[in-house]
Amino acid sequence: GPDASICAGAQLTLDATVPGATYLWSNGSVTPTINVSTTGVYSVVVTQGSCTVTDAINVNVVPIPVINLGADQSMCTGDAITLGVITPGVSYLWNTGAVTPTINVTQGGTYSVALTNGAGCSASDAVNIIEATPDAMNLGPDITLCQGQSIQLNATLPGASYVWSTGAITPTITTGTSGTYWVQATQGLCSVSDTVAVVVNATPTVNLGSDLTLC
Repeated sequence: GPDASICAGAQLTLDATVPGATYLWSNGSVTPTINVSTTGVYSVVVTQGSCTVTDAINVNVVPIPVINLGADQSMCTGDAITLGVITPGVSYLWNTGAVTPTINVTQGGTYSVALTNGAGCSASDAVNIIEATPDAMNLGPDITLCQGQSIQLNATLPGASYVWSTGAITPTITTGTSGTYWVQATQGLCSVSDTVAVVVNATPTVNLGSDLTLC
């Protein structure tokens, strides 16, 4: 047959079978067929009666493409992760249908890609992207207070850390001052935030004048 290329790890069967013949291959084998898995030139001498014929073939072993998408990853809602490795001389096919070396993913799921080189050798890998969803935060509607009153703003989320616009790092703060208050809570990898306006109204005053005497 013609010269052949095989993928690393595969075998190619070379068949020189001729009825009633004896065989001598370049690797020393005396069987009608041999299996080869390394690059090289393989020849065989076939003797049938008093006649001898010979043939040779060049076998090229092509390395399999290497692809490693890395370990499973976590992402927050609204984030994007770039997956993929640029490897020269290969084609790509992602389970999303993309044929580019890299893809951007914006939601959780399992993503896989197959690389195929010109000899038809393929390799694939997959990675699981976990989309972390932090608990929702709500400081409530804007607040109106009377002078002298105070309100507690509560941003408590399980296992979270906090940063307030006041610099506080506690789950709650108490205020009696007008202003816009925001808090960012980090829960695991992800952060959520909310803002509330507090308006403190002055206490109204009333004066009915001095005491009166009427007839």
